[in-house]
Amino acid sequence: MVQRWADGTVPERKDLPTACWLAHQAATIHRLGMPCAPAAQVNPFYTIARTGWAELADTARGAGFAWGQSLSDRVGEFEGLAAFVNGVPVGEVMTCHRDLKSTNTLVAADGSRVLLDWDTSGPQQPWRELGMLLLHHVGDDEALQVIAAAYRAGGGEPVPDGPELFATGLAVWLNFLYGQICGALDLATDNRFRASAVVSAGHLIEGIPRLDALRAAAHTTSRLQSRFGCAVSSRRWWLM
Repeated sequence: MVQRWADGTVPERKDLPTACWLAHQAATIHRLGMPCAPAAQVNPFYTIARTGWAELADTARGAGFAWGQSLSDRVGEFEGLAAFVNGVPVGEVMTCHRDLKSTNTLVAADGSRVLLDWDTSGPQQPWRELGMLLLHHVGDDEALQVIAAAYRAGGGEPVPDGPELFATGLAVWLNFLYGQICGALDLATDNRFRASAVVSAGHLIEGIPRLDALRAAAHTTSRLQSRFGCAVSSRRWWLM
């Protein structure tokens, strides 16, 4: 397959215009309803969260990482989040991008955008994909409402009004955190990767939202996504 070269800059992770544009792209993809290949499987990385946080936290604290105690303090919470994620049914799937985030886009000099990283596309529930995008904005009600409204304006369907909306995002973040901690602990790992993993783990431990925050964010998203659709569409952020 031949792909064209795209020039541009990568926006910040929480760039709101890009997130709205991505929500509109998600709605467009989901409206297509592309069936999955017969042999395609839902990647468990997106649906099943790792467990065993207590042992991992003890090892990390013993290794002297600055965030070791913070991890220990959240062990019960992470186990609870993992159990919650693992209890959410996968449901009906279609072909989705599966990694919609601002850092997978390029913004060209003329303001147009390009969506990258299609190699991870595959089976997923559409609302799980939107929830993963929204997870970066939990705690910011205005951002949640305009992103959700952009999705609806693009033809996206209503989403769950409970924290299950964020099940895939949580699975990805918890699994990625687990992998980063294991990498940081592995003395055979390249030093540059280990240093990056140490920093990344610290940010994730502090940044993974609590269940009550997810519940509130899901309610905000569900309540406001249609109410603000007309007002948000006038900004045309997702058409740039």
